Amino acid sequence: MRSFCFIGILLLFAACQSKQEAVSSEPTATATQIEPESKSNQHVATFAQTIDNPSSLKDFFLIMPSRFLEGISTDKDKSKLIDRTGKAFRLDEKAGTISVSEVGQWHNQINLLSSSDDEALFAIVSKKSEAHCDSWKTSCVRYKEQNWIDVTEELIPDLSFKDFCQDLAQVRKVTELASEEKLTVEIRNELDSSKKEIQSQINFCFEQGFAPDPELLLLTQTVKTMTWEDDQFVLDEQDELWDEFITTIE
Repeated sequence: MRSFCFIGILLLFAACQSKQEAVSSEPTATATQIEPESKSNQHVATFAQTIDNPSSLKDFFLIMPSRFLEGISTDKDKSKLIDRTGKAFRLDEKAGTISVSEVGQWHNQINLLSSSDDEALFAIVSKKSEAHCDSWKTSCVRYKEQNWIDVTEELIPDLSFKDFCQDLAQVRKVTELASEEKLTVEIRNELDSSKKEIQSQINFCFEQGFAPDPELLLLTQTVKTMTWEDDQFVLDEQDELWDEFITTIE
């Protein structure tokens, strides 16, 4: 009898032990702690997303896409320049101009040409001085219905170096030197202070050590004038293009 009782006690103890092990083997529910997202992964709103109804020149500068400005990679770069008001950033609301520059880098001159309740038009002149040659770019951008559009081709006549040459000999000379990589050609459009005229000139960047023909350098002194008429720049009559004529007789 005692042996049966002893066996029963052992069986009961084994059953309890198995149940305890089964419970302990079940996964325990614990509170999951969510780590805050790192700053590098957080979405940082750009200034172009924060001003829905720009009313000042500074507002337009902040929402202008950085792709229209040389030497400025991101919208954050623009805010940093504003914080450094002085030589790096100059704003003249009355004149409708913003000057942005860095030492040894690009200089951007932003000029408000016209504005209304729902749109604004700007001319941007970007320059960079380098030891061997200067770089120059002029563009026009329009802001309308919260969109930015490059309208340079619509507003500024497209000049080529041929329009500054006096005869076919000069055209052929420039073409030959360019094909030999002795020089590169650039058309510079300078907006005057009244923002009603553009002075266009040709510029040559010569290969280092190359001595250009003095007659070729005279071409850089030729100036063609464009005047603001009917919301676009129009080439003056005395500076009408003869590029098409030259191409025809070549």
